[in-house]
Amino acid sequence: MKYLLVFSLLAVLVSGCEVPVCCDPGPPRFMAVIQTSEGVDYLTSRAGEPIDLFYEGENALDEKTNAQPFTYLQGGTTKLEGVNVTSLSIQGIKTFYLKVGSDVDTLYVDVDKKRNFKSVRFNGHPAQEITSPKAGSYWLMQKK
Repeated sequence: MKYLLVFSLLAVLVSGCEVPVCCDPGPPRFMAVIQTSEGVDYLTSRAGEPIDLFYEGENALDEKTNAQPFTYLQGGTTKLEGVNVTSLSIQGIKTFYLKVGSDVDTLYVDVDKKRNFKSVRFNGHPAQEITSPKAGSYWLMQKK
């Protein structure tokens, strides 16, 4: 009887959620490839330079806060992943800054509460979502 009561209570809790916690994949990953206007892979061409992805005004001193970026090489192209960019955007932080060496670019990412990308812009220009079986889904951004 005790187990039946616990199981029934658990069933009620799980049925009240749109997606049970155990099955929730989390927000989609933010992946990007940046090309120059000449079609060169920007991050690969700047290999070895420090990369930082940050946003401002989240701590008591309104200092820069790291958005935990990392890059990796896939098929000769360097991809940027902003580990928590999607989650931060859902929480209301939409503007990020990508610093590669001494260059600073603006990245705007708008994700709605249902975890859909509404808008992605790089230096004010719309990014293009690319989906391929080999490379997965990523945003192609142009550096002018």
